[in-house]
Amino acid sequence: MGHPLAFVLGGVAVIGAFLGPGERVLGTIINNIYGNSMDNYVLVAIPLFVLMARFLNDSGVTEKMFEAMRLLLANLRGGLALTVVIVSVLLAATTGIVGASIAVMGMIALVPMLKHSYNKELSTGVIMASGCLVS
Repeated sequence: MGHPLAFVLGGVAVIGAFLGPGERVLGTIINNIYGNSMDNYVLVAIPLFVLMARFLNDSGVTEKMFEAMRLLLANLRGGLALTVVIVSVLLAATTGIVGASIAVMGMIALVPMLKHSYNKELSTGVIMASGCLVS
């Protein structure tokens, strides 16, 4: 069945820390994890951006937007993929969070790209690469 990579890597790190410096380092590891990730208020924006993408997707706004951009760039090869990159750049400028940008673009852009017979690997690759444009 396999094991999730995050749990395997986390478990190996904890076992290595326990075998190396000993018990006293486990408190430091827990405080470091909580201080760096769990107490970060920027991460609150991720579910809100996913909710926004869900509203846009369910209302049909995104399909009309991508259809308009596809017609506008009809004579350009890969025009829909270029549209995904442009929208991702704008979204990356507003969010600043890679996870939110990729999740939103995955929800918004994957269905229109697959509907217009783009390759699955190309579609997901464009979404992932352009979602990482957060500076």
